[in-house]
Amino acid sequence: MATTASTTKPTARERLLAAADELFYSEGVQTVGVDRVVQLAGVAKASLYNLFGSKDELVQAYLDARHANTRGSERANRGRRPGSHAAVTAATEFRFPGACRGVMRRDPVRASRYGDALDSTSG
Repeated sequence: MATTASTTKPTARERLLAAADELFYSEGVQTVGVDRVVQLAGVAKASLYNLFGSKDELVQAYLDARHANTRGSERANRGRRPGSHAAVTAATEFRFPGACRGVMRRDPVRASRYGDALDSTSG
């Protein structure tokens, strides 16, 4: 008896966004037309317009998805790289001996904010 796979086929919207991601990222939004996106996605052009309305709306959805993915990756990786602040401090001390100690001694609040900023942008 044959068994069916438990994975579901991606929706037309998901396939369009995946195709847009691949093409827009590698070739640029301006150079890729909707015909190439629908061809790669394997959906009808009418599906693209029913789901997104226009190429501009597809581009907006693509950018929103990339932004959400990037922010999700940053959140998931936060705290996974212990010592990232220490690594930057060590590199700064190597290049500019005493620079970090001077900031810490003169303005510990500023130094703390600097460390927080490094930690929030590393990833």
